[in-house]
Amino acid sequence: PVTIDVVAPKGKEVMYLGMQDGTLLAYPTTRNALIPQLNPYFSSKAHSDAISKARYLPGVDMVLCSSWDKTLSLCNPETGRVMTRLDGGLGAKVAGEIEASKHNKMAFDFSFNPLMRVVSTVACERDLFLWNPSSPSPVAVLKGQGALLQSCAFDSTDKQLFSLDQENTIKVWDLRMFRVCQTLNEATIQAQASFMRMSTITYDEQTSTLIGASHRLSSWTVRRAFSHFPPAHTGHTESIVSMEAVRTTGTVITSDQNVVMTWNAATGKRNIVFDPYPGEYGRIAAFGLDRNERRVYLAAKDGTVKVANFRNGQRLREVTGKTTAEPIRVVQCSSRDATSKCFCVVTPREVLVYNEVPPASGLLSPEPDRTIRPKTAST
Repeated sequence: PVTIDVVAPKGKEVMYLGMQDGTLLAYPTTRNALIPQLNPYFSSKAHSDAISKARYLPGVDMVLCSSWDKTLSLCNPETGRVMTRLDGGLGAKVAGEIEASKHNKMAFDFSFNPLMRVVSTVACERDLFLWNPSSPSPVAVLKGQGALLQSCAFDSTDKQLFSLDQENTIKVWDLRMFRVCQTLNEATIQAQASFMRMSTITYDEQTSTLIGASHRLSSWTVRRAFSHFPPAHTGHTESIVSMEAVRTTGTVITSDQNVVMTWNAATGKRNIVFDPYPGEYGRIAAFGLDRNERRVYLAAKDGTVKVANFRNGQRLREVTGKTTAEPIRVVQCSSRDATSKCFCVVTPREVLVYNEVPPASGLLSPEPDRTIRPKTAST
């Protein structure tokens, strides 16, 4: 046997064995040492090459097998009959386009998300595949791992997926956007534990702990208590990127990457919530208030700025200047007599300046009036 799984799907324990010749066996378990030999419930030729992993999936009542023949199969847990073979062919969505996709190397690990009913699989390649158990083709392919993949594990609660490659790099994927939100590289891992190359990972949702195994076990807490929100939570469910206090009205303004919220500083109650970039996910990078504390300047990650009334969310103006780096701050500047007024979008590489006092033509340009780039030793 190459792999083993012991479960009790319908009240009785069953031991599933994945064999080197591609056969799936199911045996009853017993604690009677006097029985000389056990007869299997079934013996099914599920694959043409060795079965690398076999696990019972309670959410779909099937046994999932991965194999060195580059495919996966969903088998009936009582008869061993192959019900669905995950071998690609119908196409998968990759970077917004549909293309034929399947494993080109031997598949040796997978993980199942019972809440999303999604299977993640890894093979001896750099692409991570996501499957619907009822469809023979992947629903998505995640690209971006720097080395050949080794293992994967789901965090069903936070809709995250962990992938481990052969260079001890762990990537955390956000399944809502299908992109990497965190990378634990070798230096980060070695700072917490010293071990040889990990062969597999698993995730304990009860303790929010990621566990890796090599010649010893190591673990990392991947979700802190402050990032867990109760079902009735009415505030931000993502990291806050910016915050400002309006002293004249006792209001606090907060923003994550998608929405802006205003709060009563005395009671802690939320006043309003508005989305300055409707239909566009993850745009907001930073914001700032004007000097009269009446408007808010919202800078997107590409440098686009929207000016809005934070009391009702009404958008007043939009500028389209593009930055070479993600904005980190928006500041309004004005002369003492208010005859000259502008706001600045600050990035690590440049400052974009926009005039707010209309010129003689009476029209304000959507492009920056000037760009300031500090000189460095190299320039």
